Amino acid sequence: MATATNDDTSGTSGKAVDDKKRQLRSLLLEKRDGTSADYLNRAARRISERVLACPEISGASAIGAYYSIGSEVPTAGIIREILKDGKRLYMPRVTSGTDMEFCAVRSESELGPGSVRSEIMEPVGRVDAAAPDEMDAIVVPAVAASRDGHRLGYGLGYYDRFLARCRKDAFKVAPVLEKQVVKGVPAGPHDVRMDAIITESRTTYVRQL
Repeated sequence: MATATNDDTSGTSGKAVDDKKRQLRSLLLEKRDGTSADYLNRAARRISERVLACPEISGASAIGAYYSIGSEVPTAGIIREILKDGKRLYMPRVTSGTDMEFCAVRSESELGPGSVRSEIMEPVGRVDAAAPDEMDAIVVPAVAASRDGHRLGYGLGYYDRFLARCRKDAFKVAPVLEKQVVKGVPAGPHDVRMDAIITESRTTYVRQL
């Protein structure tokens, strides 16, 4: 499965990588925000079908997923199918400005506005955090992704820090719109690559060298 890599940044300073990420993030967020609600919903249905059809997802017993916000590809359909299939669902809860944990969720009614990031729906109430190695597969949000598995997040590093603690064989997949797929994503030594990138048009498995 994919691991952290800095292959794309040989000889490049961390600040230069961050600056390139910032520029690309701004461009891609603006592009994504311009997507019509009708297209986003149609794309979400196709993407959800592709995600759920992945053998690594359909064969998993425990799956991590997130509740989409803003112009992200809607993930409610993925979440409902995971619960409907009787699989164990884990969802993230932000605990500080730098960390998050995943907690078991049995229904959407157990979600509510986050205490640290109120715009994010997350597990609420007295629920215990799961060990990172409990998950067989994780659906990961992305602002952009490249065919080689590099993912551009929102710049806070929550997922890269958490994924570094997960099992190396945990399947990591990023659902994005086709227009969010770019030729290359600037990457640093702590960025974790995805095992698959899924859009409304295709499923791309990342070849691990």
